[in-house]
Amino acid sequence: MLKSFAGLPVTRHSLGVESAAAAIEDDPALTALVRRALWMSAVLLLALVLGVGALGVFYRAELLGVTQWIFLNLGIPGLALIVFAADGLNSPIPPDLALVVVANSELVGRAWSLVLFLGVVSVIAGNLGWLLGAKLGETRLGRLVMGRFGSRAAALVRRFGMWGVAIGALTPIPFSLTCWAAGMLQMEWQRFTLVTLLRFPRYALYYWAIAYSETLLRSLA
Repeated sequence: MLKSFAGLPVTRHSLGVESAAAAIEDDPALTALVRRALWMSAVLLLALVLGVGALGVFYRAELLGVTQWIFLNLGIPGLALIVFAADGLNSPIPPDLALVVVANSELVGRAWSLVLFLGVVSVIAGNLGWLLGAKLGETRLGRLVMGRFGSRAAALVRRFGMWGVAIGALTPIPFSLTCWAAGMLQMEWQRFTLVTLLRFPRYALYYWAIAYSETLLRSLA
């Protein structure tokens, strides 16, 4: 028997591969949420390029000093922990911090293998979030992790099914929340884990934007 979450009824149909167009027509509020998420993605990517690029142009030594300090104190396991906590447990520290460190430290020589590794960590974290959501969703811990945005994540996943998880995987909507919501709503694990693989192109795109932000910014000057 399927559960409800945040007052939202759940059906097996709602968790399957739905027509995104039909879902959009049926729920204008969620349509607006999706559009905002896409705009937020563009804004965040632009902010990363401008922010990290500006630091590279004007404060290169300071940027390298901070990122090298983070690497020396945390190492690769620490960077993986940042990603794991953000994408599985809803940590306030954004996972992109790990990508900034990789792009601006001695790790840059093996950057793409590390981006792949961090993508694997993200997928594992998301699947752990699905499992914890399924087991702990109705508990105090589950409500604490979901926080005030939990009902919105659950609404997104309920209405769009796999597409909702895809939105969480690719946009600034917290990936961890959509994973927990998918577990709470008992989305089929095989379908869920397939969509979490979208974290790989997301990490690759964001790393590229971070790594080449200084070059891109200088080209615009």
